Amino acid sequence: SGTKGTSIGISNTVKNQGTGGASSFTVGLYLSTDATITTTDLRIGTRSVSSLAVGVSSSTTTTLTIPTTLAAGTYYIGAIADYTNMAKENNETNNARVGNTLMVQ
Repeated sequence: SGTKGTSIGISNTVKNQGTGGASSFTVGLYLSTDATITTTDLRIGTRSVSSLAVGVSSSTTTTLTIPTTLAAGTYYIGAIADYTNMAKENNETNNARVGNTLMVQ
């Protein structure tokens, strides 16, 4: 749970599941009212990944602030790798994942 205007840490991992190395890209971190994470959801932050070799993962905890304008309620936390579609990929359909829920007060 979290309170509007306070910071939370979101643990997130991306993995290159492709057949070639991935150049730099940005991961968008989102709050959603449903379990389907899309770029139309509320993006509350980003993190940059410099590159990923085949089969390699990059994990971190990203600290973000819960917007003060967000309505109280329960939200899904999600991430979209390369949310700006700048990296060349063989499969563009496996970039979004939903994680835990966040109760906002």
